[in-house]
Amino acid sequence: MSEDQWVRETPLTPQELAAYRAEQVAFQEEHFGPTQKYTCDECGLAPKCKLAFDGYNTDGDCLYEK
Repeated sequence: MSEDQWVRETPLTPQELAAYRAEQVAFQEEHFGPTQKYTCDECGLAPKCKLAFDGYNTDGDCLYEK
């Protein structure tokens, strides 16, 4: 993995990641309806990825890989 603008220098703690996920889910549900399971839920990069839990990241799709 190369360092770039989408990777955090310091990973989120499990508690921070859970809070960040909750914020993203609330935003997605408010603007776009119920959220599906995120690809990020199974991704080891999620604590460092600034794109984690974006609404695109469902059904195996990953915005970071694009």
